[in-house]
Amino acid sequence: MKHFISIFAVMLIIFFLSPQIAGAGSGWLIYHERLFKGKVIDVETKEPIEGAVVVAQYHSNVLGPAGSHTTLIDVQEALTDSKGEFFIPSKTRIISPLSVGDDTSFLVWKPGYNRKDIWGGYFFAKEPGTIENRPTHTDRGLELKPMTMGIVELVRLQTKEERLQGMPSPVGDLDQKQVNLIKAINEEREYLGLKGRLEIR
Repeated sequence: MKHFISIFAVMLIIFFLSPQIAGAGSGWLIYHERLFKGKVIDVETKEPIEGAVVVAQYHSNVLGPAGSHTTLIDVQEALTDSKGEFFIPSKTRIISPLSVGDDTSFLVWKPGYNRKDIWGGYFFAKEPGTIENRPTHTDRGLELKPMTMGIVELVRLQTKEERLQGMPSPVGDLDQKQVNLIKAINEEREYLGLKGRLEIR
């Protein structure tokens, strides 16, 4: 019985301290990712885009017989407000003992615009508009260059073909957590005269 209590106490310590000790998206048994905030604007007018869908995609790196692989473990979505701003709260959950937290990726889209895929939660971890020197691949190799953090510029699309190519699909099989994205996809399909609607499974 004492042995069981000791193991239980260690597990509780790991549960409560792991998110604080671990970096964003990392951790063993306990996955923890910080909150995200950002702003979405039109690339040409620089005006805020209201009603854009932002889907945060949380991943873990799973160890298996053939090596490790990244897998989607959860999603959260948000809509931009009249200022083009969005907020996604922090995420904490238990994950498999054979995995560790991996980085977060994002899908940003609004009907009539091209989708934008962003890998790396750090991009949305500071106040939108923060300028930092970040490693960037150039012709001369990896260089530190100033980058504006947290602001996504979407390109408005003109033709039906462009809009068809720019339209995303729901992420993974977590449809019930992507209600706003599925609604926006259905609006775009209707606008483009496509038959059939996506249903939440």
